[in-house]
Amino acid sequence: ESVFGNNAICVPEIKINGETVSSTAIRNKLADGDVKGAAAMMGRNYSICGEVVRGKQLGRKIGFPTANQFFRDGAVVLKFGIYAVKCKSEDGKTYIGTANVGIRPSINDLRDSHKVNCETYIHNFSEDLYGKKLTVEFCDFIRPETKFDSIQKLKEAISSDIEITSNLLKK
Repeated sequence: ESVFGNNAICVPEIKINGETVSSTAIRNKLADGDVKGAAAMMGRNYSICGEVVRGKQLGRKIGFPTANQFFRDGAVVLKFGIYAVKCKSEDGKTYIGTANVGIRPSINDLRDSHKVNCETYIHNFSEDLYGKKLTVEFCDFIRPETKFDSIQKLKEAISSDIEITSNLLKK
């Protein structure tokens, strides 16, 4: 008899690409930015869903308005970096986006909180999302979060990240 009683179910070990599927393996992949590997194990993309909060609106000032969200307490936090994402609004519409997960090192002296932020630039989108729920699905890791010496270099990197995301997700 199992320590869990007579109703315990033993599930056979499952391997994907030679690696045993487990919650620890999935968390480790997410912490390494391997969202594709985690998705293969979970059968879906890792996502967060939460209210869009008002930030400093610096993205808007440099031409890239973003939807800001915080990871809820206890959530698995991804490797800091830039991700190709799919976003689903409350009305069920899906958009392509480019998200930064981290602490925004190029402008970190202006942040209000030490919480990890997910700020998403939604391609070809101009609606107001403040106070609305947004689901952000992480599809691919683009690059680690980087501190840039100037706003111009940050803008150039964001433009490149958006182009990479478009090419990855337009398929």
